[in-house]
Amino acid sequence: MGETYRAFSDYTSALEFLTKAEEFVENNKSTLGLLYNRKAAVYFEYLYNNIDTNMTNQMMDYINKSIEIANSINDKVLLINNYNILGSHYRGKRDFQNGLKYFFYALKISSEIVNHVDKPNLLNNIAMVYFLMGDYNKAIDFAEESYELSQKSNTKIYILEATRILYMCYEALKNYELAFKYFYINKGVYEDIFNARTTSKVTSLKNKYEIEKLEQKEAERKNKYILIAIASGI
Repeated sequence: MGETYRAFSDYTSALEFLTKAEEFVENNKSTLGLLYNRKAAVYFEYLYNNIDTNMTNQMMDYINKSIEIANSINDKVLLINNYNILGSHYRGKRDFQNGLKYFFYALKISSEIVNHVDKPNLLNNIAMVYFLMGDYNKAIDFAEESYELSQKSNTKIYILEATRILYMCYEALKNYELAFKYFYINKGVYEDIFNARTTSKVTSLKNKYEIEKLEQKEAERKNKYILIAIASGI
C-alpha cells in the first residue's frame, strides 16, 4: 500500500502507511530492510520533486539502516535498490562522480545475479550520467547494452529509456541517421506502453461496470425476495 501511494505521488500517505507498518515487522529483518528502503525512496521523491529539500538526512538514515540489514542477511537485490537510490540522488545533485560510484556498486552486485531483470535500469542510469557529463560515447556503450538486454526480456519501460538516451547521444554527436533510428524506435515503444495502459484502464473500468451490474442485480433480487416475503406474510 505504501508503494502504491508513492507511485501516485501521495508521499504523505505513503510515509504514514510505512511508519505504521514498522510496528508489525520489527522482528522480520528482511521485511524491515525493504520497508526502510521504501521509506528512503519516498524521501528521495520529496527531494527529487523539490517538495521538501530538507529531507536528505532522513533519506540517508533509512538507506543506511536498509544497507546494514541487507549486508547482514546477504540480500543482494535490496543492496542494489539502495545503491540505485543513492546514485540517483547524487546524479540529481550533479555530483556525477558519487552518482557513478553508487550506480557501479549496484551494477557489480547485479552482475552476480543470473538474469537480474533490473540490470538494464542500472545501465540506463549510468548512461544518463555520462550523457549529462557530455561523454556521449560512454553513454552509448551503456545504453546499447541496456537496449540489448531489455529487448531479450521485452521490458518496454527499459527499452524506452535506453532508446531515449541513444537518440539524444547520437543527436548530440550530429549522427542524425542513428538519432532518427532510435527516435522512431522510442516513439513506437512509447505508443505500445500508452496503448497497453489505456487497454488496462478500459478493462478495469469494464470490470468495475460488470461488478456494479452484478451488485445491482443482487440488490434487486434481495429486494424482490423481501417484497415477496412481506406479501406472503412470512
